[in-house]
Amino acid sequence: MGIALDGHLLFNTAISENYEFDTFTAPVVVNGERTSLRFAYMKITDSLRPEPRYQITGLWSGYDENGLPSSDFIPLMEGDRVQVVTDVVNLNGRTTETLSEEFVIGADGGSITEIPLDDGEYQYVFVATDIFGNVYTSDMAIYELSGGSAKAIKVEEYKM
Repeated sequence: MGIALDGHLLFNTAISENYEFDTFTAPVVVNGERTSLRFAYMKITDSLRPEPRYQITGLWSGYDENGLPSSDFIPLMEGDRVQVVTDVVNLNGRTTETLSEEFVIGADGGSITEIPLDDGEYQYVFVATDIFGNVYTSDMAIYELSGGSAKAIKVEEYKM
């Protein structure tokens, strides 16, 4: 399954987790301006919300030059024009940034849901940056998704 904003698949990154919720960020262009969409997967349930759910936190400007996170969030509003930013890595390891078709946020202010992924070949890699700015990557796992089933194809060294 993939995570989507109003049915548009997001290129999201998990940035924190605890026993109550997991926090994610996804690059987007909103009304022509590049920003990040912050959202959380709320694990805690109660009688009013018996199932875990996604909740949009807002648009977030990221980290400052000192590595401190911005504490300002701007709500996603009805009428906002959004494009999802996706990094596509080809088999040669080259990364290309692509923008989705523009879509407009409705009266509900947008919603995050899980949607099935299309059949095809997928790859993932873990990237970690330490407090000194050093970047570390895992090997790249490549798998094929067909009919809702995933099959590992191979694992290879990833070069940024």
